[in-house]
Amino acid sequence: MESMKSAWRDLRRLPAFWWDVALAALLTVLAQLAGNYVGDDNWDRIPALFLTVPLAWRRQRPLLVFFIVLAAVFPAGYLNPAAAIASAVVATYSVAVYSRHRWISLAVVVVEAFLILAIFGGGLPPLPEFSAPFVILVPAWLVGNAIRIRQLRADLFETRAQQLEQQQEQARQAAILEERGRIARELHDVVAHSVSMMVVQAGAAREVLKHEPQSPAQATQSLLAVEASGREALTELRHMLGALNTNGLAGASQPIPVPDAGIEPQPGLDQLDALVQRVRDAGLPVSVRTEGEPLPLPAGVDIAAYRILQEALTNALRYAGGAPTEIRLNYRNDELKIEVLDDGPGAARTEGEAGHGLAGMQERVAIFGGKFEAGRRLERGFAVRAWLPLDGSPA
Repeated sequence: MESMKSAWRDLRRLPAFWWDVALAALLTVLAQLAGNYVGDDNWDRIPALFLTVPLAWRRQRPLLVFFIVLAAVFPAGYLNPAAAIASAVVATYSVAVYSRHRWISLAVVVVEAFLILAIFGGGLPPLPEFSAPFVILVPAWLVGNAIRIRQLRADLFETRAQQLEQQQEQARQAAILEERGRIARELHDVVAHSVSMMVVQAGAAREVLKHEPQSPAQATQSLLAVEASGREALTELRHMLGALNTNGLAGASQPIPVPDAGIEPQPGLDQLDALVQRVRDAGLPVSVRTEGEPLPLPAGVDIAAYRILQEALTNALRYAGGAPTEIRLNYRNDELKIEVLDDGPGAARTEGEAGHGLAGMQERVAIFGGKFEAGRRLERGFAVRAWLPLDGSPA
């Protein structure tokens, strides 16, 4: 049984042309066996070949095949009426489905019906003599035309779906590029601040060594601070370069512009309370739960954590319908786990603007080598989870 199913699957994978060849061969054999031929002259069998053999190309050249079969109906119809009618039906159906000139074919079908009526007269099936050819051929054309319209609609829907998918992908890529630029600007400010601190601390060490060369302890402390700031700046610089990198983005025809010089204060988790209060004032009940001992975070991770919470709360405010929302911050030795859980209706939030926001959050987490998850909860609501490593290593 399994081998038969496998063989049938293999047959279904054959190109359509070979199925048409098989159909033409079958009709050819039946026409040659069942013909009402006069005498023993084999030449009488040749016209029937023009009825059946061209059907092998009924998809590639439907109008040409239709006219060949139509022309062969007259000489072959006297010798083999059954083969003539069967071939005419197949050709009529095929030209309606596969030809761009189906209205021309309909006019020819009507003419053909009159000609068949004139040739065969009452030798057709037991129907009123005048209506028999039309009852045979016109329904074949109508069925073929209906199938063609259905196929055209299916192709149109598929094309529109592909275009919509491409537009959504382009929008997603643009959102990722925009988010990368934003991340790069924020990290640029962090690096600029660290470098500025290095300059100040190095200057302080120089002044100490200049005025108090016998007391190097204070200078050493300043130099250690310079070293620490330099390490932090180097780490954040790597993150910024990762954000500026556009590899893997199909929509990245141009690199992200390097941020302009200048230092702006960037938000971190120290401003979480103010963020939560703004969201509460907007109508979303939010609670915060912290697990573990809060640790000092690298500047880039601190900004990323705040932005993730900001975007997740914005999505909840838009789609959760005012349902209770909980923020969970879990400080671990080597990572910070962030969760934003709401009890909203769990509507699809992976498309449109919501999907772009999720893509931006995922991009932030990826730059720091973390992990990101977002999706519907088992029973009700939506969950956003992010794991940010605290070792400062870039992705």
